[in-house]
Amino acid sequence: MVNLANLKKLYLAGNKLANLPDNFANLVNLTALTLQDNKFRQFPVELTQVRGLNTLAFGYNKLKEIPKDITYLSQLEELYLGHNKLKTASLHRILQLRKIRKLNISSNAVEDIPNIFCVTQLEKFDIENNPLPEPLMEVCQAGIPAIRAYLLEQDDGEDDIFFDDDPEDTRNIYLFPSSKEKEKKSYLIPSEFRLEVPPGTVKKRKKLEAICTPNDPRRPALKDYEFFQLDLLEFLPLGVVLSKPASLLRKCPSIDSDRVLVAMTSDDGRTWRELPIIYTEDDEMEVQVTKLAMFIVVSKPRQEQFTVDANGGILLSETNRDVAIEIPEDKTRTDTSMKLEVHAQDPDVIENVFEDSEEPIYASFSPMVYVNREEKSSLHFDKPVTVNIPLPRDEIMRFPGAMFDDTELCIVRDEYNNGDWQDITADATFTVENGVVKLLRQTFSGHSVVRVRRNDRGNAGGYCKAISQYKKAGLHKVNIMLLQHKDNCRKLLFDLVQHKGGNKQPLYKRIKAFKKKGYRTFYKEDVPYSEDIKIRSGNTIVNEINGKFTMTNKKNSKVFYPDQQNHWFAYVEPKSQENVNSDLTGFVSFYLENTASSEKQSTQERSDLENTPEQKSESNPIEELPFVIPKGTTGSSRPTTAKLSDTQRERRKCFQYLSGKIMSHEWKWFARELLDDDEAENIIDQVEHDHPRDKKEQIYQMLLQWEKTVDDSYIYISDLTQALERAKLLWVVAKVNQRFHERVKEECRDGVNVP
Repeated sequence: MVNLANLKKLYLAGNKLANLPDNFANLVNLTALTLQDNKFRQFPVELTQVRGLNTLAFGYNKLKEIPKDITYLSQLEELYLGHNKLKTASLHRILQLRKIRKLNISSNAVEDIPNIFCVTQLEKFDIENNPLPEPLMEVCQAGIPAIRAYLLEQDDGEDDIFFDDDPEDTRNIYLFPSSKEKEKKSYLIPSEFRLEVPPGTVKKRKKLEAICTPNDPRRPALKDYEFFQLDLLEFLPLGVVLSKPASLLRKCPSIDSDRVLVAMTSDDGRTWRELPIIYTEDDEMEVQVTKLAMFIVVSKPRQEQFTVDANGGILLSETNRDVAIEIPEDKTRTDTSMKLEVHAQDPDVIENVFEDSEEPIYASFSPMVYVNREEKSSLHFDKPVTVNIPLPRDEIMRFPGAMFDDTELCIVRDEYNNGDWQDITADATFTVENGVVKLLRQTFSGHSVVRVRRNDRGNAGGYCKAISQYKKAGLHKVNIMLLQHKDNCRKLLFDLVQHKGGNKQPLYKRIKAFKKKGYRTFYKEDVPYSEDIKIRSGNTIVNEINGKFTMTNKKNSKVFYPDQQNHWFAYVEPKSQENVNSDLTGFVSFYLENTASSEKQSTQERSDLENTPEQKSESNPIEELPFVIPKGTTGSSRPTTAKLSDTQRERRKCFQYLSGKIMSHEWKWFARELLDDDEAENIIDQVEHDHPRDKKEQIYQMLLQWEKTVDDSYIYISDLTQALERAKLLWVVAKVNQRFHERVKEECRDGVNVP
């Protein structure tokens, strides 16, 4: 096979083959391979290293299982596996191939179709002659769109995800002086925070506005924190002092194990200080505060601090117990302070870094071990000491078969802790004992161990440099998804779905979650979503509506934070308001707008990352996704003005009064108690769309929508007050009864029970 390195197509059907030679992976330019009608009982592991394969025919063999490593064949578009013995688990692994378009798995032992099928790019799919249940087999005969629709309908709800259908960025709260209450009062505020205030924290009634602000210029300079984890939270007026500590609580943002969360506060947006974080048993973070001002949550690398004297000792890392520094006696004459950081290697990050390489990259990595990284310099000892670094853990996965024998270990160093990794193997003194590399060094900075193929050892430092730059930039892989509300197809929902490697399961889960909230697609039964996009934590995605539509709401962007809620909405209207006899198709263009955090990158960092997708010019969209407004739904109707009856006038006076009394964070609960379940959410959505940021008008318009469901002589005080009572707004009930006491008396005379 050595002399066939340029071979592109290979036909080996009908040769009674049961395995492939160890050096088959040397066919680096192979794009099409036929192994039909042989005697393979196992999928050859050598095939998973031919990364450029585009077409693979493997039918009429005796395969019982497809290995997980098939996901390494990231360029595979056509796969033919008919007449084997494959089961459902193998189909699940195959469907994780992100470029697969044609799949034949007929005449196997597949008993079900995994839900991940819904987010594949399949164009042709043959699953005939498998033991599928009868309803599913009939659906398969109807084609790919029918299969997707069926799987979504069979959703059992086990993988449901909570999301806020209408995330607010502003909320009013009221603090009251001491009362008879002994329990803390809890307030829900933006960005999923909760404020718990003990009684007696203020001397007089205080009205506060809690505001969540992405990309605010007053956010602190990152310094050594590197990443924002949440938006800026601000309480207005700034600086309200509490006589007792209150608690800010929130579910902990998800971060890597080698990073820590830091809460910061400021009174003026210029001077920031850290606040201690308490972690509760409910996986929440709690910050105790005595002043309500500005708050931000950031993260920074986890540091372990040690002090070394002439007696030496063993410095054992708590982050990774296999990392240690052995310092014998008399290696230093003075007390020496050390800050140790251990950066774990994430296989998904490594896969993301190297997936677009023109040629397959074979390498495995140990953790990166840093000493005094913040100082951007090395730490010098009087005599050499030993640093223990564990061997790379994924050697078998990255080097299958005989390929492992053609590898060697490389020692790499980041001399000035600035990300410039170099191979120092030739000058390094080290041994390997019990799965640990014992490296003898007199000067400490950043060190790691890389296993590469012998003919590739010159790239070991470059590989580590690429990984450290990727992590420092805070890059994540996402797909942009577009759905429409089933009852209001002009309401578009966008979601940034984060995933790792080639696993699209998170995308499928989000589709299920939004489907339960009433969202679907009108575009050929397929959910439109983007190609993989690399984006930084804190970057902003901006959307624009193109074609025959205009966007009627003001918000047209979303700041991305890993593992947080990353969805937002748009409302569209056709430019022509006349009904048409055919569907109208529009397109949404998405652009990436760099935020203040990303703009603080150095010139060198921008240069190193200039080829990544998130650096594209704002004038060029990173993606365009379609939506469809079905025929007959594009018209616009205006209500005609009619003379109001006396009862209607009286009602509307009551509506105006209620609109000024019900607080902004309470009205939706009241609406859900007053309206039918099926109508409440749609009416809430509609009035918020039509009257953004005007809570009083939203409440009034909601009440007008309720009024349409009653006749002119209908009793209304009783219904309103009973709904208020169910929403636990008893003080509003008292105000209504006092203000409209004549109407209350009249309804009581008619035998109606008014609270």
